[in-house]
Amino acid sequence: MSAIPARMGVLILLFSVDWRAGLAMSTFAAFALVILMLIRRRAIPYWVQLRQVSADFSSFLKSSLRVSRIRVATGPELPL
Repeated sequence: MSAIPARMGVLILLFSVDWRAGLAMSTFAAFALVILMLIRRRAIPYWVQLRQVSADFSSFLKSSLRVSRIRVATGPELPL
């Protein structure tokens, strides 16, 4: 069951009990939704940047481990 119809049902129930309670909760829900959308819009670029940095670091670690695994497999380097 989706959460949206359940929440709409709660608002409809509040309107049927008292129109002022329904109006107050509907206004609050709309205001909260707008605030959450604004926060999300501002946060997305930071999350994209964080994921890119994480991917770069993961790639660096992977290549570093591959090089160290090759060195272990070929044995120590002999001095000249």
